[in-house]
Amino acid sequence: MRALLTILILTAAAVAAQPAWAASVDDLVFMGADYQYHGRLDEAAKAFSQALRMDPDNEFAASQLALVQARRERFDEAEALFGKVARNWPDNTFARLWLGVLRLKDNDAPAAFERFNEVLAVDPSNASAYYFLGVMYAVEHKPAKAVEHLRKAQAMTRGDPELHHRLATAFLGLDMTANAELELNRTLESDPRHVRALNDLGWLYYNSGRRALALESWRQARSVAPSDPEARSNMAKVFNEEAWAMHRAGDEQGAKALWRRVLEVDPGNKAAAHHLR
Repeated sequence: MRALLTILILTAAAVAAQPAWAASVDDLVFMGADYQYHGRLDEAAKAFSQALRMDPDNEFAASQLALVQARRERFDEAEALFGKVARNWPDNTFARLWLGVLRLKDNDAPAAFERFNEVLAVDPSNASAYYFLGVMYAVEHKPAKAVEHLRKAQAMTRGDPELHHRLATAFLGLDMTANAELELNRTLESDPRHVRALNDLGWLYYNSGRRALALESWRQARSVAPSDPEARSNMAKVFNEEAWAMHRAGDEQGAKALWRRVLEVDPGNKAAAHHLR
């Protein structure tokens, strides 16, 4: 009798300790998603794991648990879970995309290419797969293939500033400067504070003889991100080169004026400080 009473007490305590939201799989999935949104990844992993114990065929819980493990940097576990999702639900492009991303993390480009192309076999209009393939082709110095894939991604996701910038970079690799300029301006239309686009556009302007526009683009980059070293370095480089040209031409006053501008832009510039001394 005493043993039975002990069992009943322990059972009642366990039931009382169980949170109300854990009553169903849907509740667990909802709480897991909420934990994940708020960055409480350990609790999210527990919630999704419990949901899968209750319902092993829950595709969403399996995918989200894999994502949580990736965010926790438990990459081997994440890859195993995403692989299981891809096998059990072949049309799950989310899992296949992540398998490609995890292969990229390990610098396994052939496997990543295979995973992203598997996504396109399932979903030929998947912008993310085209985007990742375009970026990989750009890294491999295959700008024509990069442009081809990034354009396809762009056609499916209008207004994405990062995609426009990637496409501009690919066009620059092909020396298609007019196309690159168009895409850089589209980047800035979507995100006027895109510092890399402002810096790239400055060099495009400068190399095409539009010095004033180049300097203005770099000034904007500095105003957006005062601590970013690239715009400061770009302006200092241009002023230094022009000062040297004036120095060689015998215009010492003009050269000194430009070297002083270098130090205004980049107070630690050793070359300008040396020449002024």
